[in-house]
Amino acid sequence: MGFSLYYFSLSKISLPEAVTLFFVSPFFVTIFSRFIIGERVGIYRWFSIVIGFLGVYLVLNPNFNDFNIYSLFPIICAFFYAFTVVIQKRTSDKDNLFTQIIHTYISAIIFSFIIYVFLDNLTFSQYQLSEFNFFLMSWDIPNFLSFIILIVIGLTGVIGFLSLFSAYRIGSPSAIAPYEYSLIFWSILIGYFIWNDYLTLKGFLGLLLILLASFFTLYREYILNININTDKPLR
Repeated sequence: MGFSLYYFSLSKISLPEAVTLFFVSPFFVTIFSRFIIGERVGIYRWFSIVIGFLGVYLVLNPNFNDFNIYSLFPIICAFFYAFTVVIQKRTSDKDNLFTQIIHTYISAIIFSFIIYVFLDNLTFSQYQLSEFNFFLMSWDIPNFLSFIILIVIGLTGVIGFLSLFSAYRIGSPSAIAPYEYSLIFWSILIGYFIWNDYLTLKGFLGLLLILLASFFTLYREYILNININTDKPLR
């Protein structure tokens, strides 16, 4: 559900904006860590969460007379993503890494097929076909190069999630989440040079607040000597 909304948002908003909004996820991870796995979250980390959400507000730059509802989709994705990684941490003493990855991808295949069958049996107006074209367009692979690109995306995606979920299994989720911010750097570069997408001044200010809040969380982890917990197996 989360990444379906995220991928759809990429057809409506710029890549840098979508990635920046998605990175509210570390704050959701901290919140879920408190209530699902019982991690202690002090006043300073709650303060950093508030600052981070203020940064997200600036990136959204809401104009309620002409608000782009699709800007909320990366935030919804971040919510579900954070819930997923904390649940994986919670179940890491029962399920190994490969079991969790397989469950994730099998679920993605099953629910994607259900969504496809559901949408295929609905009737849409011409406006809806245009507005939701990313969801409703016919699925095909135009050439062999596109097929190879899809294979590469799948392979790199599996390697990335194996590494990421492994880190969340053996470490404190709220301490590991901010390291994902390196993705923002690449998204801004790729978005600018390929699609000429960029953040507004308010967007950059919001991004700065999000980064400051996250690195403050890392600093607090260091001060409190909250180290990586290596009592979980790597496999």
